[in-house]
Amino acid sequence: MLKISLVAKNSNNSSVKATLNGKSEEVRISTVDFSSTHVDTFKIDKLGYHFIELQGVRKNGDHFGEVSEIVIEGEATKGNIYYVKEYFYWGRRGHRFI
Repeated sequence: MLKISLVAKNSNNSSVKATLNGKSEEVRISTVDFSSTHVDTFKIDKLGYHFIELQGVRKNGDHFGEVSEIVIEGEATKGNIYYVKEYFYWGRRGHRFI
């Protein structure tokens, strides 16, 4: 299992959808300061490449808000975790190229 939270802010209220392995959950961002918002707990069936997609759904104002962190916790985070911070093109080809 993989628990996902967003550290985000938006004083104008917005909704963002997070998708992992075909399952989507919508969360509301409505704080002036960065704060943690629990998205959901997702089932991870096998080892391998998994990605979290964020998409703006609703906004009041010019933007959907700011996300400073995507926090992952849970059983699926035990062991080695590799993620792409920059160089997305190379990151999709495996951690050995980063």
